[in-house]
Amino acid sequence: MPHDITPCGPAATDPLRTVTRPPAPAVEGHAGAVVATAATPNPTLRLDSGLGMVVIEFRSTSGEVVASLPTPREIAAYRVAALTHAPGPDDSPEEQPTAHRL
Repeated sequence: MPHDITPCGPAATDPLRTVTRPPAPAVEGHAGAVVATAATPNPTLRLDSGLGMVVIEFRSTSGEVVASLPTPREIAAYRVAALTHAPGPDDSPEEQPTAHRL
């Protein structure tokens, strides 16, 4: 039985209305498997619960951390201060205003 159905409408008659999409970008994974890339926010926020602070991490396109605030050196200094119970900026004694005599 022959098919008597023919496409009609603007898409069937106008080839410019046909939408073609480029393939999604892909990244080579392990063993040659192709894995689609996932969008991740940059920078990312990480909570360092041991220090009670948020670390802002800036990542490269490959996902490696390339910079952070505070810096790794500053984080290490915070850890040392926490272990040795060194006074922080809020623990310093307040300066009392001195009275000036005329």
